[in-house]
Amino acid sequence: MNQKVSLVVLSILEENSYITTIVSFIAMVIIVVIIIIFSYKNRQIKEALCQTNLCNERFKIALLQLKSQIFEYDIETGKLFIIDKGSGNGIEITDNLSELPKDILCHDIIDNEFMQTYRLIFEHIIPSETPIRKIIRLGIENGDDKWLKLTFVMVFNENVALRIIGVVENITQEKCIENSFFMEQQCRTAMLSEALGVLSVNVTKNKIISLMIGEREIISKADNVTMDLDVFAAHDIEIYSEDLEKVKDVYNANKLIDAFQNGRLEFSTPLRCRIECEEYRWINSTANLFIEPDTGDIIFFLYAKDIDEQKKMEFQLKSKAERDSLTGLYNRVTAENFITQLLKDYQGTKSAFIMLDLDNFKEINDLHGHYAGDFVLRCIADVLKASFRSDDIVARMGGDEYCVFIKRIPSEMFLLRKVEEMAAGFEDISYKGIEKNTITMSIGIAICPNHGDTFTQLYKNADAALYQAKSLGKNRALIYNDDEIK
Repeated sequence: MNQKVSLVVLSILEENSYITTIVSFIAMVIIVVIIIIFSYKNRQIKEALCQTNLCNERFKIALLQLKSQIFEYDIETGKLFIIDKGSGNGIEITDNLSELPKDILCHDIIDNEFMQTYRLIFEHIIPSETPIRKIIRLGIENGDDKWLKLTFVMVFNENVALRIIGVVENITQEKCIENSFFMEQQCRTAMLSEALGVLSVNVTKNKIISLMIGEREIISKADNVTMDLDVFAAHDIEIYSEDLEKVKDVYNANKLIDAFQNGRLEFSTPLRCRIECEEYRWINSTANLFIEPDTGDIIFFLYAKDIDEQKKMEFQLKSKAERDSLTGLYNRVTAENFITQLLKDYQGTKSAFIMLDLDNFKEINDLHGHYAGDFVLRCIADVLKASFRSDDIVARMGGDEYCVFIKRIPSEMFLLRKVEEMAAGFEDISYKGIEKNTITMSIGIAICPNHGDTFTQLYKNADAALYQAKSLGKNRALIYNDDEIK
């Protein structure tokens, strides 16, 4: 009996020992699993902390590189924080928005035009999940403007806006460039609206970018046309022959490059031109050289403006200043200036200075009236203009006195024949009561350089010969001589 009990107890103890072993094993497995899980979680936390620290460092580096200022605004408390670029932490500025100084950052005064915008940003927050951007102008005390771009991002919790994170960027330089560009575009638009034609050329490549006449594009970049004066002729644009020399340098790529390198960036050339067989008109071609930012190529931009009416007005005013109003001949001042210049240009060349005086002019006025006298003076001017070349100087010196300067005469005999032909023309003049062969002139001649090489010397000696002709009976021509009058 006892033996059986002992066996049962022993059997129970063995069975309990087995269960205990199993339980212990399971417990150990659970502990190991828990340790593994905690280790994994701890490693994840460490990695997350490391990533956070790395992000913070990146954030700090990014802050240091930014020229902008970052701030946070707590909507509930009204506290404003400026983010310190060194630490990345917020520095509280104020806990009451109404106590904000007139400037947030730089002691700048917000321009009145933008004050309402500035206030609305903080006082009337409109929740938005997209960034809000505003531009405001600050009027600095010295009168200069500063422009700021404000960008705001709202932080929400359960659809409630808690904070505003903002970036303040100084865009003054960009705004100045934008305004300058706008003004330049406005000026260019106004300028081109009056343009007769516009030409743009890539000087570096010597290719025409565009040629426009009015609103029509005659040549485009796609045409791949080399810049040359012949291009204009091919499109019925003809430059007046006497003005071609003026524009040869302007339409030559190599010379334009030289001009650019020497600092000459602007050209202005008045010239005569006709388009599509119309009459010649005066235009002013204004051109600029500049660098194309993307390629570095030299660009030539020219616009042509019609100045025909202006030029004609200038000629009229110049003519009035230079011409005698009665006869249309040069006046004394203009004649002296032109003759002086010709004496310099043709120094040493044989030329003639002729003085003419109408005989008995007072009697014509007294007998036939001043209208008849004026008529005779105009007729004499017509005879003089018909007798000499267009580049000789013919002038009315005043009253009934005239002057002619002939450059490059072959001989004195040639001169005397010209004088005889001229005298015959005077004899053909007639008017009511004034018969032909009635009008005569007394003439004095000085030869350059024999009798002087300045206007004053020639005028004096020709006048002396004229006086001698008068004293010998009028209606004759005499050449001045130091010893005797021929």
